[in-house]
Amino acid sequence: MKSIEDAILEFDNWDEPKTFYDRVCASLQGENLLLFQEIWKKADDAEHWQHLDIVLGCRTTHNFIRNNYNLEESAIGTLVRAISCNWN
Repeated sequence: MKSIEDAILEFDNWDEPKTFYDRVCASLQGENLLLFQEIWKKADDAEHWQHLDIVLGCRTTHNFIRNNYNLEESAIGTLVRAISCNWN
């Protein structure tokens, strides 16, 4: 079973960042899929993105994920990049 970090870091279609969520979900199964969906939902919450400055939203979201989930920094950065496309 692929790890969440591997699935996140394999994404390379940044010309179409809106495909990130579906592509990562398609490569995960079971508990990893459920955990990724939970992380995405909580990190994409408007609470983290209410700032006018997208950089501040990214920083807030990055810190939220780091403090609440055991993910590698590189995976967190990629995940925040993808989520930020929803708010940019």
